[in-house]
Amino acid sequence: MTLSREIIRAEKIHKTYPSRSGKGVLEVLKNVDLTVHSSQITAVIGSSGCGKSTLLHLLGGLDRPDSGSVYWDGQSIYDWDPDKLAEERNRRVGFIFQFHHLLPEFTAVENVYMPALIAGQPVEKAEERAMQLLDQVGMADRSQHRPSQLSGGEQQRVAICRALMNKPGLLLADEPTGNLDEENTELVLSQLFDLRKSEQVAMVLITHEKEIASRCNTMYELKQGALHPYTLVN
Repeated sequence: MTLSREIIRAEKIHKTYPSRSGKGVLEVLKNVDLTVHSSQITAVIGSSGCGKSTLLHLLGGLDRPDSGSVYWDGQSIYDWDPDKLAEERNRRVGFIFQFHHLLPEFTAVENVYMPALIAGQPVEKAEERAMQLLDQVGMADRSQHRPSQLSGGEQQRVAICRALMNKPGLLLADEPTGNLDEENTELVLSQLFDLRKSEQVAMVLITHEKEIASRCNTMYELKQGALHPYTLVN
C-alpha cells in the first residue's frame, strides 16, 4: 500500500482586492488553510464570486496572496524566482479551466504535448504519451483535428489530457464542466476521474455543483472568505 504524502499546503492565505468604489478593499480570502495529500480529491464549493477561482490561482502559483504561504511537496513556492516558479509549475501542476484555452492553430495532439515540449522533452516521446492520453479519453481518432473542428466536450477532454501531460502530482480544476451540457458533463467528469485515478494524481476541484463535489474525498465550502469543512445533508 502506497503511503499518502502531502502534495500541497496553503497556510493562512489572505487576499484582498480594491473595492469597486475605490474606497477600501474587499477581503476575498481570510487566513485560509488547506492541505491536500497524494491521490486525494478535494472539492471546494461556494457561491459565484466568493473567491474559489482566486484560491485556485494562489494554489497554482498564478497569483500571490497579501500574506500567507503555499507549499508544493513541502517547498515554499515563494522561494523561487518567477522563471523557476514557472518551470516548477509546468512540471508539478496541471490546470483545467471552464474554458479549455486550446491553441487554435495546433492540432489536438499538439495541444496535449505542448507542456512537454516546454519542459524540453523530444517531440517523438511527447507525442507518444499524448496519443496514449487521447486514446484513454476516446479521442485518438480526433488527434489531428484542430480545436475549431471539435465539439465543446471534445475540446475539454483534450484540455484534460494536456493537464496530465507532464505527469503532475496535482490537478487544479476550475469548474471543468461549467460550460458543457448535461450529457457531456457526465462523460467529461467520468473520464477526468478515471484518468486522475490511473495517473495517481491529487486534485482540487472547484465547483458550484454539490452533486459533483459529493464524488470527492473531502469537501469544503468557501464562505465569506473562510474555508469550512462541508458535509452534504440528505
